[in-house]
Amino acid sequence: LFIDSLDKLEDFLDRFYTYEVGEEAICLTKLQSILSVPEYFLLPKGTSVREAMDFIDVLSIIVTMDISVPVLIKPQWTTGDPASHAIDIILEQDAIPDSYPIDMVVQSYRDHDGVIFKVYAVEDTVFIEKRYSLPNVANCEVESMRLIIQESHSKVYNRSIKEGPESFSSTIQTPTKDNEIISGRTESIGPLSLENVRSFVVSIETILHMGLLGVDLIVDAENPQQVYCIDINLFPSFTGFPNVSEVVGTFILKRIATHSS
Repeated sequence: LFIDSLDKLEDFLDRFYTYEVGEEAICLTKLQSILSVPEYFLLPKGTSVREAMDFIDVLSIIVTMDISVPVLIKPQWTTGDPASHAIDIILEQDAIPDSYPIDMVVQSYRDHDGVIFKVYAVEDTVFIEKRYSLPNVANCEVESMRLIIQESHSKVYNRSIKEGPESFSSTIQTPTKDNEIISGRTESIGPLSLENVRSFVVSIETILHMGLLGVDLIVDAENPQQVYCIDINLFPSFTGFPNVSEVVGTFILKRIATHSS
């Protein structure tokens, strides 16, 4: 069953493009002073990661772009396959890999006190869930480390969840923390009100011609008045979304009626 338009499905699977959409939606909602997308660039397969980052460093003299370690390196295409959601966390220069066999997106890592806000949207009905996330890298003991964030299955929530380190340390066995729910309902994210979040998400839906999606937001650890959009999701879990079956059911009936008329 296809609910949303397939016109932009391939574009939506492109993580690089969704970051551009996020930036466009921020401008449309005039939230630039408190919301942004962390700096990012496309890394074609086989490209030297060090040379690409050196080029970006030189480019930053001309344009406002500052990308240096720590960074996240993610597959460009998000197909729903677990491998497409694996993330390399590069904490130090010594951990930068030579290259990748597939196209990747490099994104600045922002300390966010180990908390992520999962935004689920069905048209203009929005639900915000607060979860554990990755730790801050500031003042970490490690000199160089490369971590792969994998997914595991939660028997409690009967869904796939991400596991991440509780801290970035130099120990061989680093304790992990599941991406579990801290709060099942949140009405604001830093300086963003629920209405701000709703306007932002609806703008994304309008650009993409989508009615169902998820957005990942974090609050900057050093500046709690700054929020970052770090991902836009095609396959949100809608975990904790109240009456989600009823809301989605109403959405489906509305779409059917629209296409039938």
